[in-house]
Amino acid sequence: MLKKIKLQDLLFVDHRRLNHYAEIIVGSPTIIEKGRKFGVKFSITSIEVSAEQPETRRQRTTLENMATVRSYLEDHEELYKARPGKVSLDCLFVFEQCSLHKVEVPKIADGPDGAPKLTFWLSPAHERAQGKPSLCLLEDFSKSDGEVNSLIGHSSAYTILGSLIHYTRDRLEETYLGQAILDDSYLSRLAGFDNKSSSKSNHHYVKDLCYEFIADPERLLRLWNCRVSAPRPVETLYRIRENGPDYKQANRISIFGYPLWIVTAA
Repeated sequence: MLKKIKLQDLLFVDHRRLNHYAEIIVGSPTIIEKGRKFGVKFSITSIEVSAEQPETRRQRTTLENMATVRSYLEDHEELYKARPGKVSLDCLFVFEQCSLHKVEVPKIADGPDGAPKLTFWLSPAHERAQGKPSLCLLEDFSKSDGEVNSLIGHSSAYTILGSLIHYTRDRLEETYLGQAILDDSYLSRLAGFDNKSSSKSNHHYVKDLCYEFIADPERLLRLWNCRVSAPRPVETLYRIRENGPDYKQANRISIFGYPLWIVTAA
């Protein structure tokens, strides 16, 4: 069962995807509730008491949909309960408690303190030193669902930054992050792009990978005018889209995905 969650605990919910999944499971976006209605009828000779159970239909709540999806995945053994490392990844969905940075990427037109154009969550760098895979979760993932693109066990130039660039390319150019990576030669060197507009290419692997980003992403993201919060304990259920061994650090795995929800951990 889901822990008892209050609405103020919700840090992010992908309502479109969550509602869609729940509707597939239960067959309807609404739920039927039965109430009780009592009636009393008086006459000269008697008193008649009647009881009815009228039905009302209402929309399923966010918390109900969260419970439905998680229970279904658990019942069908489709929910991984730990961040996957070097495994053959058949499981799309992961549920875990962890600490994550919230990273907001401002739109240039709105200024550094403006509303974010895109938001993602990133695991703290110190977890890598503990041997835990790096994790990046992108809010409001706009692409269609698909199988995990897993490069575990294969030689590749995979990087978690490459995944982020690929899946946000349509929004990236309007942001400070996109400006820094694509235009600024100094910052591009830090990221390992060799002054090339790698994020505009048809593939999403980053040429001559960014060791600096792998080792200390928070520092580079702040340098790139992103707003990076302190890590906070959260509980999240997410869907993995890509994973693989980091280029130049092949013994370390990175995971890129998108959350169905992120809530404050108890």
